[in-house]
Amino acid sequence: MLLIADSGSSKTNWKYINGNGEVLESIKTIGLNPYFLSQENITEIITEQLAPKIDSLRSVHFYGAGCGTPEKQEIVQQAIMNGLSVFDVEVKGDILGAARALFHDSEGIACVIGTGTNSCLYDGEEIIQTVPSLGYMLGDFGSGAVIGKEFLALLLQEKLPKVIEYSFKEDFGLTTPQILDKIYNKPLANRFLASFVPFLRKHAETPELRKMIKNGFSQFMDYYIRPYRNKSESTIGIVGSVGFYFQDFLLEVASDKGYKIRTIMADPMEGLIKYHCSHQYDPK
Repeated sequence: MLLIADSGSSKTNWKYINGNGEVLESIKTIGLNPYFLSQENITEIITEQLAPKIDSLRSVHFYGAGCGTPEKQEIVQQAIMNGLSVFDVEVKGDILGAARALFHDSEGIACVIGTGTNSCLYDGEEIIQTVPSLGYMLGDFGSGAVIGKEFLALLLQEKLPKVIEYSFKEDFGLTTPQILDKIYNKPLANRFLASFVPFLRKHAETPELRKMIKNGFSQFMDYYIRPYRNKSESTIGIVGSVGFYFQDFLLEVASDKGYKIRTIMADPMEGLIKYHCSHQYDPK
């Protein structure tokens, strides 16, 4: 039995499967980003929310936001080993998960556009080039967190139509002091900022919001895709809810910049299940 996890900063999607790829159990927990949660926090979540639903287990493959370095990978790996009493645990960054899901054993430029953003050049086996992933304060262009941040800035600066202001008040009932408190004083501000994506989907054709979203995707492509353009003939694939739900805008911006996006997935899980079922006896 295999356990595969796709963990963003907001939520983690777990699939407990047999060797044929049949899903035996689907489990959701909060995002297990080691930049925001300690090893003890992650172990507690796994012990309480995951372990009771899992029987025999051969291996775990965890792909997560914040798991791009060996130090952070070790935190999550140890937490999973402690919580599930399993020793074969692979922890990798969410961008490798996206690459494996999108391209399996072929090369490509894999991108994540969710609560956060990232990209890599994948050769069909390994990541051979990346650009620095700096988080929502310094990067993550086009992400749910940054789009949410830009939206709130326009809203609080009274640069949006009154109908958007009224709709926001009806949907959320948040005052300016409450918004600022959640951003500057409460934990997990990135999740709070990204929580406004459904509202933005509903009002995406408002000219000011449309321009803001497209500008975010333009910055994303300049930062996360342009560095690979002259180094590979690879196709481009996107994984993530923000990219999926705003794909019309995304494809429009890509076309304007001369990029061709082959695939846009809301999440990588189906591709990861196929990948690991085909590789479970592979010595790689």
